[in-house]
Amino acid sequence: MKKRSVSLLALLGAVACTAGLMAGCSMQDDGLGQYDESKVVFRQLEPMKDGEEIAVVQTTYGEMRLRFFPEEAPNAVANFKALAQEGFYNGKEIFNIQKVTEDETSDEILNVAYVTGAEDRDGVKGAVASSVNNGKPFNKELSYNVYPFPGAVAAYSDKNTCDSRFFVVGDVPITDAVREGMNKSQFPQLIQDKFEEVGGVPSLTQSYSVFAQIYEGLDVSEKILNVPTDTEGRPTESVAILSVTFESYDPQQASQAESE
Repeated sequence: MKKRSVSLLALLGAVACTAGLMAGCSMQDDGLGQYDESKVVFRQLEPMKDGEEIAVVQTTYGEMRLRFFPEEAPNAVANFKALAQEGFYNGKEIFNIQKVTEDETSDEILNVAYVTGAEDRDGVKGAVASSVNNGKPFNKELSYNVYPFPGAVAAYSDKNTCDSRFFVVGDVPITDAVREGMNKSQFPQLIQDKFEEVGGVPSLTQSYSVFAQIYEGLDVSEKILNVPTDTEGRPTESVAILSVTFESYDPQQASQAESE
């Protein structure tokens, strides 16, 4: 029997449609209640805090450092941390990298996202820590304060539930097609402006639980996104997480690393 693999395009929905990277997403009907611009805090863009818990993720392409958003996605954060502390993610491969063209007339390849964290090599099955929701898949957690900006780490949702699988958003520029899509989907101007400023994949907004953000090592993430793939999005070479450890953010140490 042929193994069934999960492509990132299937996981994330039809990211590349006639409206470029923007389709079928509206912030007016997301079930989060009334949108209030005055209360929006872009958690991913806030300065790092002394003592903030971080994850150090070693990959075959180098090191990435993540910050967490437990106030926005508590179950997703707890599940990732618990599994990482058990060593679950050690050796887990990136099993799909989604690349699309901007539109039917363009040859430019945009690196949308890559996905990892499955129990199997084909990405069909994920795991849940015993300490989270009695070891069962947990509901996705949405917030107006986190978005699919470049380097965002989001839990894969199978309909409405999440597990160990997650994806990382690429540094995708905002094109005219995406702008048109955000307007059609009635994105508030504040959110449109922020995507214009930092990039990302607006079509994933309010569809997946953003629970962490790469704040250091975005270049490593982009190297992973640039790995060649076959026609189904499978990397043609092995790319994997080697280890995940936890530290407290030290601003002095961070500034020293930046100066080196």
